[in-house]
Amino acid sequence: GKSKLDSAVRQFMNEMTNRSRVKVLASREAAARLHSPDCWKWMRSQDGPRTEDPTKGCGGGGAVFHGVGKDADLLLETLRRRGIGASLGGALDGSIRAVIEELGIAGGRSHVA
Repeated sequence: GKSKLDSAVRQFMNEMTNRSRVKVLASREAAARLHSPDCWKWMRSQDGPRTEDPTKGCGGGGAVFHGVGKDADLLLETLRRRGIGASLGGALDGSIRAVIEELGIAGGRSHVA
C-alpha cells in the first residue's frame, strides 16, 4: 500500500540525487564562472585549437568563440565598451551578430585596420 509507494519514491529520489550530483556540481561551477568578473578570460581559456577530427565530437575544441578566431579579444572589448551583455536578454544574440558584422570578423577574418 502506501508505505511501499513511499519507500519506492524515496529510493527513486535517492538514486536520482546520486546520479545527478556530478552534473549539478559542474553546473554550479560553470554558473559561478559565467557570473564572475573574469568570465571572458575563463571562456577564452576554454577556446582550444580547432580540429577536423570527427572522433573529437562537434568539431573538436574552440567552440566558445567558433567563427571569430583570433579576433575574439577585439569582439569582447567592443562588447564590453558598448555595454552589450546578458542584460539585453532576447536582444543579445542580434546585438552580438551586429557587432561581428560591423567589425567584419566573421570566420576569423578581420576587416578592421
